[in-house]
Amino acid sequence: LPEYAGLHTHQWALLNNENQFGATLHWMSPKIDAGPIAYRETFTIGEDDTGLQLFLKAIDTGTELTLKALKQISTGDKLPRESQDISKREVYKTKDIPDGEVDWDRSAQDIYNFVRAADYRPFNSPTYEPYIILDGQKVTIRAVQVLDQNEGEPGKILRLNETIVVGTNSRDVEVLEMELNSESLTGKEIEKNFNISSGAEI
Repeated sequence: LPEYAGLHTHQWALLNNENQFGATLHWMSPKIDAGPIAYRETFTIGEDDTGLQLFLKAIDTGTELTLKALKQISTGDKLPRESQDISKREVYKTKDIPDGEVDWDRSAQDIYNFVRAADYRPFNSPTYEPYIILDGQKVTIRAVQVLDQNEGEPGKILRLNETIVVGTNSRDVEVLEMELNSESLTGKEIEKNFNISSGAEI
């Protein structure tokens, strides 16, 4: 706080391509996450951190802040009360949760962040699941990586093997893990089952 108030804020930090996140212990107030700050601590977001990993980092940091506050309370000291800078405040709500469909017109980094923010395996994402539509069927995207090359137009399939490589509006993206009806799916199986080949657009 105050930059990330509301729901699932760790996911939003990934979607916004932040390199730092944190936890805040704050006093309760009638407005959501708007009370004075007692303690705040930030940490670095790893390049490969998933939504679940970042959530757990935030929980661990918040736990440490809570223990710090309890120790201070036990000595009879008053906890700090620092008013939030409302000009920096952003409140994320349920209505802000994105649809899970992957937009290949975005940058490769945006797509990478979009997929990893929803990665809670072995659990389900609390918000959205990234997907593409092939022949009317929803194929879930579980993991991608950004490539150094920039060979294709957004949404154009450049290669189909065990994985698929797709163009974006920046660098190309390799889709490493996909599922159809909760079953793993390879690029070759997509080519066979959906009659899709290199050069097609998705």
